[in-house]
Amino acid sequence: MKSQTLFTNYASIPIIYSHPAREKFILPPRCELRVKLPVNLLEGDAVLEFKEFTEGVRMPTALVSCSNGFASTVIQNCTDLEQTLLVTSPFYVEPYNENKYRKNTKDLLGLDEQTLELIHLTEDRLNQILPYKRNPSKYNLFDLLTYEIIKASKVNDT
Repeated sequence: MKSQTLFTNYASIPIIYSHPAREKFILPPRCELRVKLPVNLLEGDAVLEFKEFTEGVRMPTALVSCSNGFASTVIQNCTDLEQTLLVTSPFYVEPYNENKYRKNTKDLLGLDEQTLELIHLTEDRLNQILPYKRNPSKYNLFDLLTYEIIKASKVNDT
């Protein structure tokens, strides 16, 4: 079996064996380390759930991109001591389903279009939003408010 091939009377069968994933990570105290972990999904986007390995050593929930059975994420060591993490098996990830995680704009912003307070807006901005109030199917309130938030943050940065 030195050639890693199994020979029979009728066929030659290559033997493909990969050792189980064994990754060892040294986590310095009070740090966050970016790591590539083995996962059960070969390719695609997935959700890697929160895991606390020991008290103070954890992996937060993350949206990850899987490639060749590995996903990049972070592991946090919140303790005052150096920690060692030995990974011996792949982590279970759930394939990402956009519909499951998408939230309604009202829920996301905590707003109700009917009672939205518009007093703080300038007259120009108010004129942009008022057509929405009259014909909501034609306009996207979320886009208008996002524009307001981005514009306000640029003004505050300068």
